[in-house]
Amino acid sequence: MVSLLLLALALTGSFTRHEFVSEYGARSYWVYVPSSYDAKQSMPLVVMLHGCTQDGPDLARGSRLNDHAEQRGFIVVYPEQPQSANPLKCWNWFDARHQQRAAGEPAILAGITKQVLEQYRIDTGRVFLGGISAGAAMANIVAVDYPELFAALALHAGIEYKAALTVLNARLAMSKGGPDPVRQGQLAFAAMAEHARFFPVFLANGEQDQSVPPLHVKQLAAQWLATYDLLGLKPARSVVAENHALAPAYSYTVSKTYAEDGRLLTQTMLVSQLGHALSGGSPEGTYTDPNGPDAIAEMLRFFFAAVK
Repeated sequence: MVSLLLLALALTGSFTRHEFVSEYGARSYWVYVPSSYDAKQSMPLVVMLHGCTQDGPDLARGSRLNDHAEQRGFIVVYPEQPQSANPLKCWNWFDARHQQRAAGEPAILAGITKQVLEQYRIDTGRVFLGGISAGAAMANIVAVDYPELFAALALHAGIEYKAALTVLNARLAMSKGGPDPVRQGQLAFAAMAEHARFFPVFLANGEQDQSVPPLHVKQLAAQWLATYDLLGLKPARSVVAENHALAPAYSYTVSKTYAEDGRLLTQTMLVSQLGHALSGGSPEGTYTDPNGPDAIAEMLRFFFAAVK
């Protein structure tokens, strides 16, 4: 019995808390390193941003990302937003002070990513960024500000780039939608500047989400397609697969847009009965709905297909 227990422990990775300090500010973050990690061989990295009121362990429980990392062999980083930075622990995606390269939270989150790249043997061509709700809104900004760091992006209940500049604007944008997404995509391309590059984007949303209505998926897709257009990647065709039946779970629709050269640009998953919650998430975490399709599993398939 003891030997079996030791074996089980040996097959479990480590989940540890770390600190990042820079001229732009300081944040804690959690890192899951799978038991298969070998410093002689590089591994992919997934950086995942939590939503309001959440923290790293909460997101880890709800997303089951640590289990996926153990099974598939990648490292996960969960940056944390403290109450001292936002009373509800939301990432400040709506604050102009936190929307630029080399400033505020985008610089901190890029710094955390770079620190992990220095501490572990990471495949720099397979560094992925994702987020949920406020974390998705901030991940969208970080990807624009630091595109050279990431190979793909995933936004669950996200909001378009610079959709708001104040708290009041944020509430209006969340309920009614942001500015013209084509214009925001053009602004995103300008912000990328000399670092501008292509990476595909995965989008997910609940059709019954009252906090971040599904219109945001359309805006996000339009925003990124406008950016791709300026990168010389024009959408050539779209494929829609409707009414995926996962009884007794919710049905959902997947839409994919491809460039003329066959590259997948965007993939959207709309879940019929899902509200403001992580689709297919574990009830051990907050803001999850286990009845939906597993958005995290689909996100990971998308990530690893993006880089062969």
